[in-house]
Amino acid sequence: MSKMYWDAAISVRNDRLDDQHKTWFGLLNKLHDSMLHDEPDDLVHTKIECLRAMLDYARGHFAAEEAYMREHGYAGLAEHIKLHQRFVDYALSLEKDLQAGRVILGSSVIGFMQEWVADHIASEDLKYAAFIG
Repeated sequence: MSKMYWDAAISVRNDRLDDQHKTWFGLLNKLHDSMLHDEPDDLVHTKIECLRAMLDYARGHFAAEEAYMREHGYAGLAEHIKLHQRFVDYALSLEKDLQAGRVILGSSVIGFMQEWVADHIASEDLKYAAFIG
């Protein structure tokens, strides 16, 4: 697991949405740093805080992105919404398990989230960017 850095190659050519994507990277990097440097008690708190921030952020970002696609008549909107919902469902299940003491956000979970964000932006989001032009 390593830090994530924004690259102009994954720009969707919309400053607002690109800035939101950069925020995703920041949240994941904060969690990454926490896992490397925090004391165990602080780490649990940071994990919960970061996961909640990602969930809150995902809902707002996904709504903005979906509205943008809807506004431009993007044909792949329905499938894109399903991808967003799968991520939210996964994050909600993690939050529930973490609160119940059943899950520790380890490198495999963080790796999944990093991969999802990077792959989602680089593949799925660039599809609507190309469509909208």
